[in-house]
Amino acid sequence: MNTTIKAALAAGIALAAAPAAADIRWDEDIDGDLSSDNLNPTLLSFEPGSNMVFGDTSPNPNLDPDYFTFEIPAGYELSSVIFEEYDRVNEQSFFAVEVGSQITDIGDPSGLLSALLIGTVPGTMQGDELLDNLQNPNVFGGFVGNLGPGTYTFWFQETGVTTNYGFDFVLKPIPAPASAAVLAGGLLFVRRRR
Repeated sequence: MNTTIKAALAAGIALAAAPAAADIRWDEDIDGDLSSDNLNPTLLSFEPGSNMVFGDTSPNPNLDPDYFTFEIPAGYELSSVIFEEYDRVNEQSFFAVEVGSQITDIGDPSGLLSALLIGTVPGTMQGDELLDNLQNPNVFGGFVGNLGPGTYTFWFQETGVTTNYGFDFVLKPIPAPASAAVLAGGLLFVRRRR
């Protein structure tokens, strides 16, 4: 193989292996307030890779929870939720998810897939991965594995103080089953031998 082809292949492999840069899908400072209506959440357009959402909420008596929804496309899964930004030191906030395009009843948690308090407990603090906590929450619900293709709605709320927050929702391809990978490798081996 000549040097030009080798260099092009190496560059292509390096680009394919490089992690995608974080893409801001919503920033309330730029895009405006996320919906405070649980039945009409803000629709966000997520893509494979990193999807950042930044918002702020207001406490009682002018409660301003944030509701947003997005679709995970076929062949992908939500593999990570990183708590990127949180400006409260001694406060906990409410974070929940429901399957579908809305939070159906804010007074009844039975419709939620998962709900937890985040912010002060180790594992739920700024910089922490939250998907594992949503799988085994400290408040309600839970699920096994990553969230697969479909529509999901998230709810963030703080009742005590004004709070700025940020999450990074990471969508990755659903891994192929190991047996399919072995079969593909075997087919390549047979093809090369001919």
